[in-house]
Amino acid sequence: MKYKLSEERIESFCGNVIPLSLEGEGLAQQPIDWSCDENEILLMRTFSHEKGAESAANCVLLTLMKPGKATVTASFDGEEYRCEVFAREMICAGPDTPLEYYVGDFHDHLSTIHNHQLFAERDAGFPIDLIRRIKEDERMDFAVISDHASTTNDRDFFLGFAEARREESEDAVILPGSEAEVTVVEEDRFGIPFKNSGEIVCVNSSQYRGTRSWEAFYKAMAEAPCAVGVLAHPYIAGHVIKGIWNFSLHKNNGPELRHLIKGIESGNGGLRHANPINEYVYSLALDNGFRVSLTCSSDCHAPKWGYDIFPGKTVIMAYEKSKEAFLDALFARRFYATESGNVRVHYTVNGMGGASTLPLTDTYRFHVSATLFHDDPSCVPTACRVISDYGKTVAEFENEDFSSFDFEIRSETARYFYLRFTDDQGRRTWSCPIWTSRPIDAPCKKEYVPLDKTGFTVLEEESGKDASVLVNGNPLEKWCSELPSATYLIDMKQERKFSALGHYSPYVIRKECKELGVDMCEFVALFVSKFEISTSSDGIHFEPCAQGQLRVFSGEEIISFAPQKARYIRFRAVNTTGAEWRKSYADRPLQIAELSVFE
Repeated sequence: MKYKLSEERIESFCGNVIPLSLEGEGLAQQPIDWSCDENEILLMRTFSHEKGAESAANCVLLTLMKPGKATVTASFDGEEYRCEVFAREMICAGPDTPLEYYVGDFHDHLSTIHNHQLFAERDAGFPIDLIRRIKEDERMDFAVISDHASTTNDRDFFLGFAEARREESEDAVILPGSEAEVTVVEEDRFGIPFKNSGEIVCVNSSQYRGTRSWEAFYKAMAEAPCAVGVLAHPYIAGHVIKGIWNFSLHKNNGPELRHLIKGIESGNGGLRHANPINEYVYSLALDNGFRVSLTCSSDCHAPKWGYDIFPGKTVIMAYEKSKEAFLDALFARRFYATESGNVRVHYTVNGMGGASTLPLTDTYRFHVSATLFHDDPSCVPTACRVISDYGKTVAEFENEDFSSFDFEIRSETARYFYLRFTDDQGRRTWSCPIWTSRPIDAPCKKEYVPLDKTGFTVLEEESGKDASVLVNGNPLEKWCSELPSATYLIDMKQERKFSALGHYSPYVIRKECKELGVDMCEFVALFVSKFEISTSSDGIHFEPCAQGQLRVFSGEEIISFAPQKARYIRFRAVNTTGAEWRKSYADRPLQIAELSVFE
C-alpha cells in the first residue's frame, strides 16, 4: 500500500490520549474518512484544515474511555487502513507502593509568539525541539507543553502528542497539553469590572479551548476522563483589566471544575507578577472543596527550556517514570512545589503519607523529612509552618533539623493541613496537603446588604491620621499608610446591627506601576494579610469578633462573624503579604482600597 498508519496496534491504559495518523505523500489536500467500531471504548477526535497551517486532516486523537478492544479505520483512495486498540485499567499506586521523586516543569511554551497566524507560520520551536532539550538535560524528568489555546493550531497541538509518543523513553516524560483561556468578565457591586476566570494548563485532553464561558470549557474538557487541569498563575496583577484576575473559587466550585482541577500554580517564572500571593488561592481552593496540590513552573517560551531557566520546579511522587505513573500521581495529588527546585519533602501524619485522607481523629502526629536533591546549603529549610483551614498557621518552627522532625497537633475542626518550608533566602516549598475526613463548609448563600456609610469616619490610630477615604464608596481611591501594620477605627456615629466587614484590596494597574518605577511584586506586597476585628459601643471597651487571613486580592473579600450591635469597629491590619512572603518586604507600608459594613 502507498500509505500506512503511524501505528497498527495500540495497547494502553484507560484515560490516555494517543495520536494516530495516516502517513504518505499527497494526503494534505485529500479527505480521509475516519471511523471507530466501538465508540464507548474509544473517543476519536478528528482535525480539519486550518488557514495558515498545514492540514491536520490525516490525524486523529484517540481517548481510551473504558477497558476493551476497538478498531480504528482510515478509508482513503479506495483503501482501508486499520489500527487495533486495546484499553486496560490504569495502574495506580497503592498505599504501600514505593514512590520515587521526579522533578520537572509544568508550564512550557513552544514559542514566544502570541499571535495565532504568526505562530502557525513560524519555522522553529516545534515540539521535537523542546523534547530533545529536556531529554538532554538529565536533571529534568518531565515537562508539559502548554501553548495558549488562542495561539496554537490543530497541527501543533497534534504534533505535541505525536512527538511525545515517538520519543517515549526513560530519559524524560513529555505531557502534551495546552493553556486554556477562559475569559469571563463581571462587575462587582461598585460597578467595577473584574476577570472572573483565567488560564488553565490542561494535560491529557484531546481539546484545547479559548472560551468566554465556563460551560463551554467544561463541555470540552469532559470528553477526556483523565484530563488534568492546573490553575496557571491564579492571581495576575494589572493584566487586561484593572485589578487582578482570579477564578472566584468561592463561586466557581461546582463538580465540573473540582473534578478537573488537580493543581494550582504557586510559582510562575522568577519574581513575576503576583507570585507572592498565589499561595492564598491554594488554601481558598481547599476550603471550597477542591482536592488540589501546588505546582511551580517557568512559564518559559522557546527556545528557553530546561532546568536552569527558572529554579522553581514541580516534584511528582510516582511509582516509575512514565506518563501513566505521572497521571496516576496527578490524580492522587502526589506532587508539590518548590521555589528553589531543590527540596525533597516526605511527611506522614498518623503514619499516612501526604495527599492521603486520614481516619477521623483529633490528634495528628507529624513525621517530616525535608532534604535536598543537590548539595546547596542555601536551599536548606530554616523554617516550617503548618497551614490549616482558612489559610491559618496552626504551628510554626524555626532552626530545627527538618531532615527528621516530629511534632503533634490537636484539632477537633481541621479539614486539611499542608506544610510550607522557607530557606534563608525566602524561597518557599509547599507540601501536598493531607485531608482529615471532615466535610467542608456548606456554601454560603447569604446576600450581604451593605450599610449606607454616609457620615462614617475612619481614624488610623497609630498615626492619628484621618483615613475616611476608606469609606467613601470608591475603591479606586486607596489609602496609603506609612506603616506595615496599623489599626483603623470606624465610627458609624450611632449603634447599628451588622454581621460582616468588607475589605477591598487596591487595584493594580500595570501601566501606572511602570510609570512610577514600582515593581509589580513590590506592589502586591503592600496588601493586608492577617487581620483582627473588634467592636465597641463606647469606643473604649472592645470585644473581639473575628480574626484570620485575607486571601481575596481581586476586589472585595467579605468577612462574616456573629451578629453585632455597636457603634465602633476596629479593623487591625496585623501585617502585609510582603511580611508573610520575604524578610526584605516586611517593613513595606500597607494599602487598602475600601472598607464596608454589612447588615
